[in-house]
Amino acid sequence: MASETTATSQKTNRRRKKAAVLALAGVVGIGAAATMANWTDEEFAGAELQAGEYNLQIATTAVGASPESEDWVDGTSVSAFEDLEIMAGPWGPGDSDNSDVHVRLEPGTTHNAELSSTRAVDEAGFWQVTGPDEVNQTLAQGDVATFTVTVQMPADTDNQAQEATGEVVWQFTAEQLPNTPEDDS
Repeated sequence: MASETTATSQKTNRRRKKAAVLALAGVVGIGAAATMANWTDEEFAGAELQAGEYNLQIATTAVGASPESEDWVDGTSVSAFEDLEIMAGPWGPGDSDNSDVHVRLEPGTTHNAELSSTRAVDEAGFWQVTGPDEVNQTLAQGDVATFTVTVQMPADTDNQAQEATGEVVWQFTAEQLPNTPEDDS
């Protein structure tokens, strides 16, 4: 029985040794994995952004005159338009008058514009109007576009025009053009 006990004892010792070796290998493996961490680094790119300003202004003057700084207005509408520097009345056959209309982008505006216009027709039909029927042009920052408008009651206007009233309105629209940076290549 002594040899059986010794053999059992040896088996137990071998198992313990194997278990100890496996435990030690596990501890060493975990320790090695923990000390083999990869280095990392991060970099960032970004930009702070700010929207620009954009505002169309209009002024009217006598033909050939330049608008003063206080003449420029914005926020006009088809019913609250900037009055032309033109004779209000009374009009008679053969009368005519003209005025300049100036359009600009307000100082500080950050983008150029594509300027267009449309003209409402005189509803009474007694006046002839010449001027910018349709404008299509680029308006750069700091530029002023000037258009001369002429209103005339034709000499052959009949008696039905007596005491008539009429109105003609131009609408100017500026569509912002995108800023494109110069190619750095």
